[in-house]
Amino acid sequence: MIVLALGIGFLLGLLAYRVTEVRRNAGLRVYYSDLNGDGRHDEAYSYEHGTIVWHTMDRNFDGNWDVWYEYRRGQIYTEQGDENFDGKADFWVVARSL
Repeated sequence: MIVLALGIGFLLGLLAYRVTEVRRNAGLRVYYSDLNGDGRHDEAYSYEHGTIVWHTMDRNFDGNWDVWYEYRRGQIYTEQGDENFDGKADFWVVARSL
């Protein structure tokens, strides 16, 4: 029963997630989404030749990116975050190895 409930919640989350724009340039594809329905991009995923290379989010919906993830070989390599929302990274985490 728990698995069924988690599955339904996951599906409802996917239905609420809306890709609002896709930009393509050569092998690069960027998907933007509006998570709260205010008409602004709140999240972006960038893929190069089908492999994710970065992901960024606006966690407080103020129109500015607050978290940045860089991927290497499809895995998170670095994470940066702006905890006080001043536009500058306050923390930076780097993976030891991939």
